[in-house]
Amino acid sequence: MAGRWDPRGSAVAVGSVVELILIFPILAGFLLGTIEFSLLLLHPARQMLAASREGARVAARCGTDEEVKAAVKQALGTSIAAADNAQTAVTRTTAMPPNTRDQVQVTVQVADTKVVPNLIPFIIDLRNEQLVTITVMNVE
Repeated sequence: MAGRWDPRGSAVAVGSVVELILIFPILAGFLLGTIEFSLLLLHPARQMLAASREGARVAARCGTDEEVKAAVKQALGTSIAAADNAQTAVTRTTAMPPNTRDQVQVTVQVADTKVVPNLIPFIIDLRNEQLVTITVMNVE
């Protein structure tokens, strides 16, 4: 009976379309969330960590705070918006036993929305979040 029309077949097809319409927004939310999370963690975080390390190296060699901030800004480069919006803090601590050398801590902080697009604010809102990297080194 190859040429006959089956009324149940069209009902199954409509049910599949309804399921797709109900499930698709959830799957799209997971996909966009995964993209946003990977953008947040991969490139900007590594670049900011490298910048805080470079700033700590300059500070460990007795550089001034202005030299440290310039080194951080240069290490961030122009590839991300964090270069203009980054806040750099330098904290110097004197040695206390058991440590025998002074330490310097460089903190680079930037608002997440300056680095990563806020793709799905109704699920994950990044407006008040900060991306922070901290590097501590011994002074030479």
